[in-house]
Parts: sequence; structure tokens; C-alpha cells
Amino acid sequence: MKGAFLGMKWQMIALGEGFKLCEVACPKLPFVLSADGIPHYQLNRYIRYRALTERRNISSTITESVRQIVRYLNYLASGADQKLSRKRSYEYYESMDSLIRSFRDSLKGECATATTNHYLQSVYGFLWFSERDANDQLCEGVIGITDTEKRVGKYPVSVDPSRQRNSQYRIPLLEREIIGTRKRQRTRPIDAAWDDAYDTAAAGGSELDARDFLMIRIIRETGLRRIALRHLLVKEFEGDLDDRELRAGEKYVYVETEKNSKGHFQKFSVDLFMGIADYVRQVRPALLVKGDSSNPYLFNGQKQAKPITERQVNDRLAKHGLAPHQGRAIHLTELFLELLREGYQERDATHIVAQQANHSLGNDGSTLRKHYLEAQMILKSTNFISPGQYRAEVAKLKARIAELEVLLKERRWLAGES
Repeated sequence: MKGAFLGMKWQMIALGEGFKLCEVACPKLPFVLSADGIPHYQLNRYIRYRALTERRNISSTITESVRQIVRYLNYLASGADQKLSRKRSYEYYESMDSLIRSFRDSLKGECATATTNHYLQSVYGFLWFSERDANDQLCEGVIGITDTEKRVGKYPVSVDPSRQRNSQYRIPLLEREIIGTRKRQRTRPIDAAWDDAYDTAAAGGSELDARDFLMIRIIRETGLRRIALRHLLVKEFEGDLDDRELRAGEKYVYVETEKNSKGHFQKFSVDLFMGIADYVRQVRPALLVKGDSSNPYLFNGQKQAKPITERQVNDRLAKHGLAPHQGRAIHLTELFLELLREGYQERDATHIVAQQANHSLGNDGSTLRKHYLEAQMILKSTNFISPGQYRAEVAKLKARIAELEVLLKERRWLAGES
């Protein structure tokens, strides 16, 4: 059967709301088949494993992962990379570093770095499962950890030993993520400090390192105050993501406690939301004190049913040379940067940032104005041309073109007269 399905295109469908596997409800479970209706046996086994053994959320985790794997399979089948050999199509068990690198590069310009890395994580996860699946005789010796010192055990898809306890391998082809879904300019030393702290925490191998990493990421990406960070609830990250949220790439989460004592809905990227959901399943249980399994807080404290204290938040971030308010300040400035690039004026930009950051406009919005002015300075230092300036320059050029066209007509007429 090897090579029987070479070049075949694959598609993902969703099974019914009432679908069950081994008496376990699996509503809208993904199922992969070809345009001719032939199921992809191995990928469907992987889907079954993730749903029944790992008990992953179908809507927020499995569906998106399968969609990314299917895209990779179709990339292989399309023969998009003609540089590797004369063969125009590849199957999953023919994967190699160069093919995956080519697939990664094909996503650039379309996907943010974080999204591209998620594609790779999905593909590697499927290959890693298939390599160890006794029922898959095709995917043998395809992916594994190479001993670089002894130079033995070289695999077509090579991975490195993991430095984290809850991971079996590390993907060398992942690109460095700048925090958030958009690449950020490191125009100030404090930006570099947060990026470096993000990398340091991500490289750590303990549950506390994983918690530090997540706290740093949430503060930097959402600008939440320390008190709101402490009171994030686990239940807000256990729900499914609907199709609209997946398409929009964002999920609104209710935050109960804030500086002004009013709860509000905070926007989280889908990428961050799924990262938090993974933390809840894989890391948080090891941080709970004995008998505190029902603790409702995302970042639990040392006392039962209590969140982490403000001092603990400060101490953990201080370990990385950070302070919570710095992360919020960076986030507010970056919100203004985005709006200024889109052509918003100060008044409208300030109103939008105040809403997104749940920030009071008291004292004439002096705090927000400080971040607005800082964003303006950053734009000027990068020689950025605002949409308004761009439109004005275009209008001038169009007027000049019209003048030249009139002169050209006159010269042609005079030439005809002579």
C-alpha cells in the first residue's frame, strides 16, 4: 500500500453533534478523507487518540490542529516544492526536515510567527504519534531525537531533547516568537527586557517556570493589571471556541476584579487562550496544594481556594528583572502604535485604548496621553508615514500628473500646428 495514495488531496469534515466514540460524546469530531471519500486511516487514528486518550477539547484544540495537519498533507501532495527531487508528491511518512522547512516558509507572509509555529507543532505531534503507533508500519524511523555528539540515529525529521518535563521533544525549526500575534519593534530597552524574560521562562523546565512564562505572556499581550491577573478564573478557559472566534482569532474572557471594581470582558488571542487551556491541563495540577483541586483561580495560591498573592506575582516577575506595571505600560503604548499606523487621531485612539484596556479617562486621560505621545515619538523615530500623510502625498502626485498631462496635450497640439 505504500505510495498508493500519493498525490491525493485531503479534506476535513465534522461529524454530527451526537457522534460518540466508545460511548464517549464527541460532538463535531473532525474526520479526514479524500475528495473521493477514502478516509485517511492514520490521521483519523490520531484524532481518536487525542479525543479519547488525551481528552483534548474538540472545538478549541483538536479541530484546529487537524486543519493544520491537513494543510500540510495537501502541501506534500501538491508537489509545491520541486527542488528536493523529481518526485512531485509526498506522503506523510516521507516527511523530512527540508520538506517541513519548505512548508514553514510557504506560510510566511500569511501567518504570524506564533501561528506558523502552531502549524509545525501540529505536524510534529502527528508524526511523533505515528512513529510510535504499532499499527503504522509506514512511519518507522521517520522522526526521532538525534544524538548530535555521537552523530548516530539521524532521522529524516530530527528533533532535539526537551528541556521541559511535560514535553518529549523540542522542535528545532520553530521560529523565535516575539510576544503576541504581531511582531513588535524593540525600540526601547524595556521591550528587550520583556522579550528576554519571555525566552528565559520558556526555556525553563519546571512548573514554576511554565507559570512565569504564562504570567509574562498574559501581561504583555493583554495589559492586564496585577489584580486582574490574580483573579483570572479557570472556568473562563474551559469553554469551547466557536467558528466565529476561530476565524476572528480572538476570544473575549470575563475578568471579575479590576482596579475600578468593575468586571469587564478582555480580549485574548486564540493562540493565547489555547496556551492557557494547555497550562490548565498539563501544568496547573502540579502546582495545586494538597486538597485544593477545586481552587477556582488560574494562578492558585498556597492557601486553599485562594489566588496567588500580589507579592508572589511581584517576586516571580522580579526574578526576571520585570515589574507588572511595566508590561501594562508597554501594552498601552503598543495599542496606540497600531491605531496611529491605521490613521486614528488622538481622541478616537484614546477612546479605543481606554475601552480595550479597561482604563479610566479620569484626570483628562493624562496617563493614556503619555502613552499616546510615546507612540508618536516611536513612529517619528522610524520615519513612519501615517495614512493621512500618505493620502495627502498621493493627492499631490495625482494633481501633478494631471498638470503634466495638460502640458503634454498642449505640446502635441503645438507640434501638430507646426
